Amino acid sequence: MDRFKDLRATDADGNRIVLHPGAGSREKRWPLERFFELAGKLSSAGIRPSFLVGPAETDLAERIRQNRWPLLTTEDLCELIDHLRGAGALVGNDSGVSHLAAYIGLPTVAVFGPTDPGRWAPKGRAVAAVAPEKRDLLRFCGHRKTGGEKRSPVEAVSVERVLTALAELRHLGGYRGS
Repeated sequence: MDRFKDLRATDADGNRIVLHPGAGSREKRWPLERFFELAGKLSSAGIRPSFLVGPAETDLAERIRQNRWPLLTTEDLCELIDHLRGAGALVGNDSGVSHLAAYIGLPTVAVFGPTDPGRWAPKGRAVAAVAPEKRDLLRFCGHRKTGGEKRSPVEAVSVERVLTALAELRHLGGYRGS
């Protein structure tokens, strides 16, 4: 018996990818600019990206609106589940939303940085955990942002690696849509 059921809506829109740029801590957040770049590439490929933020990510909402991307907001768990069940896939960070999306059967790409995906990756029917490659991490370590602020390892993950992981999930049939 497959312990991971497919709880997606039967009329889920396979050409709509939900992007969730939030996480419980800022160190776990893949840069919003990378999400914007990913959204642009998806859009160019005929896929409709929508951004999703909850009450803990209101700091991101205005920048998403300024960049004119569709924005879904929610403060209610049932509404969040409805947003996820109606989508074709989710790209998010190491967060509760990524775990929930994977659990309900939504193909999920979770971007990791400071935590170990071998231990903390979401579990589900179609999940890819993308973490920095060692060579990227080694090149990345020791660099600081302007003003001396420490950088998070999640910043070493490239848009191309996330796109590849998403394409592989679609190819493996964990994805409903074109």
